[in-house]
Amino acid sequence: MATLAKALVLGTRTTATLIGNQLKNEGISVEFLRPEHVLPLPSHPDAVRQMKMILSQYNVDWVHPGTSVWADRVELAAVVRELGKIFIGPPIRILNEFSNRLNFLISARDLGVSTLLLSDEPLHSLAELEKLILRKKLKLPIVLKAVKCERSAGVFVLHNASMLRTELPTWLDQMRHLLGEVIFFVEKHIEGARHLSIPFCRQSNGDLFFFPFIDISLQIHGRRLIEIFNAFVVDSDVRLKIEQTIKILLNHYQYSGVGSFEFLVDGSRFFLIEAEAKINLAFYFLERLKKIQLVSLQLETMGLIQTHRLSTQQQDDFLFGLGLHLYAEDPVLRLPQPGVVLEFHHPDECQLFPSEDGYLGMIFVQAESYKAAIKKAVQVLDQLWIAGSLQTNERYLFDILKHPWVHEGIFHAGFLDDEFIPRVRLSSEWMEALAFVAKNELGRSSEKSERWVVGDQWVKNLNEKVEWVNPPLFLENEGRVGVSGFLRLGEEVQRVCFFPIHDDRWEVRLGHWFYSVRRMKSKDVGPKVVSLLNGRVHSILYQAGATVGAHEPFLVIESLHQLVSHALPLDVRIHFWKVVVGEIVKKGQELAQIEVAAKN
Repeated sequence: MATLAKALVLGTRTTATLIGNQLKNEGISVEFLRPEHVLPLPSHPDAVRQMKMILSQYNVDWVHPGTSVWADRVELAAVVRELGKIFIGPPIRILNEFSNRLNFLISARDLGVSTLLLSDEPLHSLAELEKLILRKKLKLPIVLKAVKCERSAGVFVLHNASMLRTELPTWLDQMRHLLGEVIFFVEKHIEGARHLSIPFCRQSNGDLFFFPFIDISLQIHGRRLIEIFNAFVVDSDVRLKIEQTIKILLNHYQYSGVGSFEFLVDGSRFFLIEAEAKINLAFYFLERLKKIQLVSLQLETMGLIQTHRLSTQQQDDFLFGLGLHLYAEDPVLRLPQPGVVLEFHHPDECQLFPSEDGYLGMIFVQAESYKAAIKKAVQVLDQLWIAGSLQTNERYLFDILKHPWVHEGIFHAGFLDDEFIPRVRLSSEWMEALAFVAKNELGRSSEKSERWVVGDQWVKNLNEKVEWVNPPLFLENEGRVGVSGFLRLGEEVQRVCFFPIHDDRWEVRLGHWFYSVRRMKSKDVGPKVVSLLNGRVHSILYQAGATVGAHEPFLVIESLHQLVSHALPLDVRIHFWKVVVGEIVKKGQELAQIEVAAKN
């Protein structure tokens, strides 16, 4: 059958190509979605009809969901079956069980598996959450999760009551935007635990194989940043008990295929918190580490091929692997940062998977020890260069790997959210040097009263000691001039790129740092409200003429499927809006004419 089959692979072209190559190795003809065919978000009211219409245009036998947002959605599997094609993944029965996080955890608890559920009630609003907290006398912090398995909806840790009014409403809006509805549940918060992912393959005859445990504790709001393969944080007894727990679950569901379970591990205690019935990006790391073909294993568990058998001979557990995830974002401010890539260089260890949600790709390294893998990952980051108007989280990853607690392996699941403090500023000498380059190379002006801002800092003095190592390369964007090259300041040499995004404003990459450099002229007086990022105006929360209190959200912008509230640190009155709902805006674009509100 395999030699005659045709398969359509979904997802971003890069990941789809990796999966497609494995299918081709099995003699299967492969197609990808054509550029004009973009699958809608699951939250779209007409998503299923649109998806069916797109898939019906492909004359294929199989559909592989790839790592798309539809990969573990029942709707996709149902549409594929309705069209008379084979869905490469678990059957609909399994997807139904696993896609509802709350029901799955309740079922697991009934089987004797430890969970962190504080309530079996699905919640739909802030008011329902407040009533639950009062009725059950819940103590903060607590963890909130979307019922539907959609990681981009994130995990929200409610640390204190003030967050009910300040941050939680945006998280609920984000869930509604991504999933089409708000349904969430409550879990207990555990401090100091490690977050482990255990990938597996269970074949149709019941044979079960475990791949190396993965420590995914280094994450922010449920978004993985660094994964550690062959996790060394559990002893053999705990490992055996976790594997036995997984066997109980898989036997109960009669699951065959590949997937993963996630646990929080605190000493000898472990709690089931997540399950995925699909191939995720971590499997790419496993393939590199273990030299196995997971797509081929998927096909074998479904009875579509019979050539790949796992054995204990393939387990080379002495190797450590590190997987670093690259995003288009400012991880300190937690802002999406899409943009144009002007310059790009990556080492062989870096694989790009650019997608519309801001995921750029990954770096994977392996070594014979954990510390050797960290050292190698730092070297690879040093070779990576992505410059333009887009920003990445490279410096954040660099700071994590350099942190002594991470280097010694003594971090925990909440470390990045609660304790990690990254470097936030360049040295004053380099900030002054950036202002000097911008003024002398790009922003020459006769105005004596101009001032320069680098990041969020006024620069009083310009550092004239900086010089180009070689003649720089000048570039242009929409008629504005930028520059790229290598700068020397003292004995330090740094690669730099100034990318113009507005008049008198540049996005700058210097080494691992990303900064905005602005020239402020005498006419630029009074308060201004500008967009923090490139995106689309999602909602305007106040009418013209209204007074907005300090720190109150007044406008929301959607970028890379994330909703970002905008607020100011002082009371202001809105004269008039310069944008409308649905309008595309650029980072730094003025959103409204405002004035400081008069004090009563």
